[in-house]
Amino acid sequence: MSLPSAPDESGCSDEFALDCTFAACDPERTGLVQPQRVVEYVAAMTGHSGQDGRLRALRRALDPAAAGTALDWARFRAAMGAWIAACRQDGATEEQDVAIGDTGAVLTEDDRHASPAAAQRQGDSTDDTTPAEAAGLRSRARQLAAQNSKLQRDAEQAEELNALLAEEIAQLQAQLRSSRQALEQARVATEELDDMKAVVKGLEEENTELRRQARQAEKEQHSLCSQAEGLQEENQRLLAEGQGLREHIQAQAARMASLEAQLCRGTALLSARDTALTQAGQRAQELTAALEEYERVVQELRLETTRLRQQLGQLRDAWAMRPWCPRGQLAIQDTAAASRVREGQG
Repeated sequence: MSLPSAPDESGCSDEFALDCTFAACDPERTGLVQPQRVVEYVAAMTGHSGQDGRLRALRRALDPAAAGTALDWARFRAAMGAWIAACRQDGATEEQDVAIGDTGAVLTEDDRHASPAAAQRQGDSTDDTTPAEAAGLRSRARQLAAQNSKLQRDAEQAEELNALLAEEIAQLQAQLRSSRQALEQARVATEELDDMKAVVKGLEEENTELRRQARQAEKEQHSLCSQAEGLQEENQRLLAEGQGLREHIQAQAARMASLEAQLCRGTALLSARDTALTQAGQRAQELTAALEEYERVVQELRLETTRLRQQLGQLRDAWAMRPWCPRGQLAIQDTAAASRVREGQG
């Protein structure tokens, strides 16, 4: 890859070259490229150093602010297109200057041959030039013209080589993508194989466990057969016991019927007793009410007795204070009052 100097005549379009460059600078397929990576890629493909004027111009075109901002496809394409156009314009100017210089030198030699007077005037205005020096100059001019032609052919071959290299790079990138896809598929297949190995190992362990469980189940089956035989004997014994229990149940059923009849009679007796108890309760409530009334009357009589005693005491004291009242009469009066009190309490 060479720095662009002229339109591509090899059939490799700028669009294809930009696609290849963008893909090479974005191996992770993120859709963004770093300006520094693009400059390094172009320098590596062209063999120029980073101090080359065109590469510095490319760095300025890709990153004007020198901030290292990643470029998407549209910004990358615009910057690279402008840079390629500038390079081609500079290359065309340089080629025109070289062609004009070579043509001027040839025309000067022809003019010297065609016009001896002009050559004489030129020789008069400068240092004296010998025929040997003039022949050397003509030989040098022919060598320069041949070298210029060779350089032009080399440039054309370089352009063709550049196109071939671009195609080879595209093929290599396609092969690289295919290789990456194949590696990715191989990695996926390896992972799947590892998963399958893990699954197979798990199945083998599960098969071993199932075999162990089968042997254990066989042992348990023999044990269960022995237990089944014992259970059959136990079943026969239980059937015999069941027959006896059925007979016993029938006897108990008859006894239960008798007990139920007795229970019915007892229930009737309890009902009658409850009725009697209810009546007795009512009678007790009536007696309780009468007793409470009697206690109230007794309390009133006790209060009345106390009051009468107080009055009797007062009367006795007043009677005793009379000088004409004998003591025997007082005793008779006390006895009569006490008799009245007892009669009132009764």
